[in-house]
Amino acid sequence: MLCVKTFRIKGTVEPNITTVYFANNIVCEGAYMADYVWGYFSEKDGERHSFDLCEDCYDAMIKNFKIPICIEKRTELM
Repeated sequence: MLCVKTFRIKGTVEPNITTVYFANNIVCEGAYMADYVWGYFSEKDGERHSFDLCEDCYDAMIKNFKIPICIEKRTELM
């Protein structure tokens, strides 16, 4: 069974929507999965934030980073 989860991007005026495809709760395409528990000295102490981004949204997010991300090429994709 294929389940499609569609997310509206918060704060957008245009209908800016991204879709991530799931089958049996497993992502069926490349997606960036973030999962972080905030610790001390933040305004989010003890909160867990998690989200999934499709590849296009990930690319849009990282293109504005002041410090570029580290990219390591892998030859084995398991």
